[in-house]
Amino acid sequence: MEKHFDAVVCGGGLAGLTLARQLRRELPEVRVAVVEKTSRPLPEAAHKVGESSVELGSQYLESLGLKDYLHDRHLIKFGLRFFPGGGDRPIDSRTEIGPINDPVITSYQIDRGRFESDLRAMVVEEDGVELFEGSTVRDIELNPGQDNHVVHFEGPDGPVRATARWVIDATGRAALLRGRLKLKRGGRHEANAGWFRVKGRVDITEMAPDTAKRWHQVPEAKRRWLS
Repeated sequence: MEKHFDAVVCGGGLAGLTLARQLRRELPEVRVAVVEKTSRPLPEAAHKVGESSVELGSQYLESLGLKDYLHDRHLIKFGLRFFPGGGDRPIDSRTEIGPINDPVITSYQIDRGRFESDLRAMVVEEDGVELFEGSTVRDIELNPGQDNHVVHFEGPDGPVRATARWVIDATGRAALLRGRLKLKRGGRHEANAGWFRVKGRVDITEMAPDTAKRWHQVPEAKRRWLS
């Protein structure tokens, strides 16, 4: 099969899908394809970096028309909460330091599996992106000047040769073009992170008895679990 596009995005994760949506929303005339090796359904609670968004990233997602979707399908971040006063004291008797109202600029806790699965449907049904799921990029021919580049990939129905004016590498750690073009550079700064999940909702408000009236009646009581 041979196809032509204005842009071929290699990788259908958060970066590739949001870029495809942005291109089609800003330039409706362009033909955009996304080539992604995994297929739906994607598992929820997938361990992928990028679950805890920052405000600038959230503003970008909202600029793509995703604000209502994020509020409906994901969780807002309600900031940090502190309870100084001695770890041996009941939590409702300590000083509580933290937000009372929702933040002016919102950020989100995102379920990446749910987000990417939903966004795949959106870019196809709403944005007119051609999505090739279950497809593996085999080779990329980068041509100079005004010549189109060529992306060779293996799809569910066989090999595809896609020509495009632009090829975007959104493959994350696979770094198809970064490795090929020797663009990788080392850095002295090492950063690491670790996290774990707890099944169900852990609501700190429930850690005090019903007799702690003020603890349960303050405006933020129903939102503490989002901190």
